[in-house]
Amino acid sequence: MSSLLFATPKELAGWLAKLAASYRVLAPRQEGPAVVFRPQSAEQLAQADPAALLRRSTASPKQAILPQSEVLVKFSSVKYAEDASKLTTTLT
Repeated sequence: MSSLLFATPKELAGWLAKLAASYRVLAPRQEGPAVVFRPQSAEQLAQADPAALLRRSTASPKQAILPQSEVLVKFSSVKYAEDASKLTTTLT
């Protein structure tokens, strides 16, 4: 038979602080009127208000992990002054 374990908000903050001692932890944090996910240190999580960790975030956790844009290709082009129809493009 399986059993379920539930953590109180205070226990959750302590557990996240222990994780942050060894790993990068993204946790909800109040920034102005918004609640967003940001990396937090063990000290920040130990001092955090446990109720703050349970607030609904304004931005999804996915936005903190995955970039909105990513550079796939960079290139530079040089146009020749003597011949405007000539263009040299190189990948950088």
